[in-house]
Amino acid sequence: MVGIGGFARIHLCSMFAQQQNYFEVKMNTKSLSVLFFCIAPFMTNAATNKCTDSIDMQKLRSSIESLAGSYIDIPTRMDCTKAIGKQGIICKNPTLRFMERLDHMATFYGYENGYREEMNHDKILGQEHLNQILKTCRTSECICIEYKKSTDDLLGGMSPYQN
Repeated sequence: MVGIGGFARIHLCSMFAQQQNYFEVKMNTKSLSVLFFCIAPFMTNAATNKCTDSIDMQKLRSSIESLAGSYIDIPTRMDCTKAIGKQGIICKNPTLRFMERLDHMATFYGYENGYREEMNHDKILGQEHLNQILKTCRTSECICIEYKKSTDDLLGGMSPYQN
């Protein structure tokens, strides 16, 4: 059953449900395996959102607002109306979109405060960093964790992710 596609999974799960409804079948190892196969994707999705579920959106918005005075004019690193590849993971998740915005602002903040030099805000900064996250990560959980690490490093005590 490894590598089975979405349609095949739906068909198999439907057949299993019908069998369970119309026949009294003892729950044996095979039945449990099929049942697990049918519900596993839902269990995985719930388990993989621990990071985004733990984000305090009020703190995240507040951090963005506090940096907006200096960094509201920076361009975005990706266009969600034309999301390419794994950018869609970020674009479809409102929490990750806010985290992306803060991470990009934090990149400018970290650079300008580290070098004590104001940068051109028309420039996109940290595109390589975003590309590395997207290359490394295949889930929203991984992207969230990477944004947390990055923003914590760039903002230090001002990061909304630190306790």
